[in-house]
This record gives sequence, C-alpha cells and structure tokens, in this order.
Amino acid sequence: MSKKIAVFVDYDNQQLDVFALIELLREKGRVVIRRAYADWVSRQSYRKSVVQAGFELIDCPKITATHKNAADIRLAVDCLSISYENEDLDIFVFVTGDVDFVPLINKLRTMGRETVVVASDSSAAELLQQACDEYIPAYRLDEIETISQGQLTFEESLTLLRRACEQVKLKGYDRGSQDIKSLVKQKMMQLNPSFDEKDYDDCRSFTAYLDKAGMFIKLDDMLGGKASVKSGQAELKELQVFPDTLMIKVYNEALQKWGVPVTLQKFEKMLFGIHQDISLKLYGVKNTKQLITGFQEKGLLTMDGARIEIAPGTRFDLTLRQLKFYHRPETRKIVISKIISLARNWDTERSDLTLHELKKSIINESEGAISRADFDGIINLLKQGGVFLSPDNVPISSLNIPLHLLSYELNELEEIVLSISIFRLVNSSNLEDSEKELTALAGLLLGSDSKNKVAEIEGLLKKLERDKKIARKNNYWVRYRK
Repeated sequence: MSKKIAVFVDYDNQQLDVFALIELLREKGRVVIRRAYADWVSRQSYRKSVVQAGFELIDCPKITATHKNAADIRLAVDCLSISYENEDLDIFVFVTGDVDFVPLINKLRTMGRETVVVASDSSAAELLQQACDEYIPAYRLDEIETISQGQLTFEESLTLLRRACEQVKLKGYDRGSQDIKSLVKQKMMQLNPSFDEKDYDDCRSFTAYLDKAGMFIKLDDMLGGKASVKSGQAELKELQVFPDTLMIKVYNEALQKWGVPVTLQKFEKMLFGIHQDISLKLYGVKNTKQLITGFQEKGLLTMDGARIEIAPGTRFDLTLRQLKFYHRPETRKIVISKIISLARNWDTERSDLTLHELKKSIINESEGAISRADFDGIINLLKQGGVFLSPDNVPISSLNIPLHLLSYELNELEEIVLSISIFRLVNSSNLEDSEKELTALAGLLLGSDSKNKVAEIEGLLKKLERDKKIARKNNYWVRYRK
C-alpha cells in the first residue's frame, strides 16, 4: 500500500522548486497534504507557482520588526494538529533549514512517524540533518524533470516513461514473475496518476503507446536489454546492465565513509547498505567480485587483490553524470552566452521571463546543436549558484517564477558553473590535493590539463575554501563543516 505524505514548506526559509519536490516525493508515496508558510504579501512573485503545484498557502504576515518565528510557530502547531487528526499519515516532510524544528521532528518520531527534511546544504543546520530519518539536499531537486498535472503532453509522458524505466531497471525484475510492460506502467502511474496512454493518438493500449514511444527513445537501452513490445510478450532477451552511475555512487560513498583503499568488502557493504533489495543475479553475476570483474574488463576500474581503484578522470566524469551536472567544456561558453543574450533582450521587452521560457527558447533556437545533457547540466549548476533571481532578488530554481540574472558577465557566470561543479564533486567524492587528481579535473572541466588550467582549478578550490564551502583535511578537499 502506498504511503501517505504530508509536506510543510517554510517558504520564508527555503525558496525551492515545489514542482520538483512533489515529483521526488511521489517515489515515496502519495502526497495528501501540501502546505506552504510565508508572508505571501511580500512574496507575491512566488504565489502563482506554489499554488499551481497544489499547495495551500498559509499567510504569516509580518507583525514585528524581526518577523522571527512567524511561520515557524504556525507550521509547528498545524503539523502537530494534523498528526493527531490523521493517524494514517506515514511520512512528514519539512522544507526548512531551521534548527528550531528539531523538537517537532523528535516528537513525530516518538509517535512512529517517518520524518524527512529538505534544505540547501549551506542553510541546513547540522543538528536538523541528524534529527530526521532522511535528509535530502535541495540540489537533488535539480535532477528532477518536472511534469505538469492534468493531461500530460506526449513529450511529458516520455519524460515520465524514462523515469519509470530507470527505477524498474535499478530495482531489478524477474522475467518469469511479471510482464515488464506491467511493471513500467505501474511505476508510471505511481509517479504520476494522471498518465493515460489513451490520451495520445492511435494508442488504444499500453503496448501501442510503447510502440509509439519507441520512435522517439530507445527503450531497449533504457531497460538494459531488448524488450520486445510489439510481440505483446515484452520479455527481456538479455540480462540487465548494472548502471555505471550506480557503481560510481557506491564507490564514492565507500570512499567518503572509509577513505582509501576501497576494498571489495567495503564496496559490497556499501552496495547492500544503499540498496538492500538489490538482486545481482538479474545482472548476470553471482557475487560482488564478479560484478567488479565485469567493470574491470570494461576498463572503468582496476582491482589489485581486493583493492579497487578508479582513475580520477573516469571517477570525476561518472560522478558528474550521476549528479546530472555533466556538460562538455566546449559548449559552456555557448550556452551561457545564449542565456545572457536572451535574458537581456527579454528584460527590455517584457517582465515575465521564467526558467521554463528560457529553456524552451534556447532549445528551439539551438535546433539540436546543443545536447540536452549539456544544457540541463549547465542550467542546474547556474541554479545552484543562485544566478536566477526573483523580482525581489531572491535566488530561485522554480521553472515558473519570473526572473532576471545575477550578472550579465560571461566570465562571472562561467566561474560559478565551475565552482559549483567542483563543490559537488568534493561533496560526493574525496578529492585528493595532488597533481594527478587536479590535472584530471582540469582536463575534464576545462578541456585542457596544461599548467595554467591546473592553476585555475587550484584557484577555484582556494576560493571555495575562503567561502567556507570546502576545507583541506589530510591532503584531501572535503566538505566544510562547522
């Protein structure tokens, strides 16, 4: 049975993409309560997008000069009242970085409720992160392709199909237990209940929908094998392929927790810690050693005895892909230049430029010359860097809020993209302060490993250190902690 979720957003504390938040939470269950707390008079520019995402706006007007705890207290009182009135609620999600909510979270845990906190790394109190059952950094929302409610366009349904296939593939499935088509459709309905294949021309069944979708995306690649959809049996004729990005995630998590060396035993312990229900037999291997041997044969890593190593360039590349922040260096200037040009012209003509309009206009103008991966990676990094500002000059990431740019200087925006890329790498994987690793990083992010490019990477690391984003510890760059 699907879990029931209640979401409480302290919007004065965190302005994030609520559409992406709902999409992310659908993977956990059904969101039945959505409330957003703020002084909505002073945050007029956000009202429309928050309402469109299905949230009830709870107005907490400014009464005192400091405006301290106006939304916090109302949110806490409402949350406790709802928890007593609705005993069937399973998960309580709080979008806030305020440590004042720790007692509320502790109380809900004693009541047997699961608690989740969503906030940006820079603003979330350490004690708050430790108190909840799960902490989700806000940058995770940048990885979510948002889908509108109501009848989906065919393009939106393809986005939904991709996400469903990724989740089915990750969990693994048994060819003999259930038709793969049924699993995919069930996952699509779970992620977005408004999906109906009959909304699209000539799609009288889900099989017909998959046939049509197969003209636009490669279903065989997405499912890790060849799924026959036209025969009506859709049986997997080849074993699934263990995702490279999952391999690098497990390796990085082990590296973060135990440091070097990453051994086979540590890798295995982390793998089954992250995905307790994973079945290796569905990937054609008997054990973790055989899985690692397969990656060794592909040239993605080396294994000396039980010690596993991945070359820095490969590790950084796969880490950025796993975070969906990857882009080619040669297209960075092109994309940022187009963003600046469009924003300048739009500002002089009208005032309703949104991220949705910006992305749509640039993609249409590029006519396929810029890959979607490159473009989305750069947009996500700019969002993380606070480049897109609301009319009241607050950084935004929502697709539907009117915006302007923090800066119209190409070199400033490019530096932000590079800095956030490095910060996310450090946050996800140990970065050794060595010539070997810095050279590999320069080659990946700057397209060259010359001495001046390595020096540029070192300068960005020092700037992040001054900004208290990262710190140097035991010859490694790590995330800064107070």
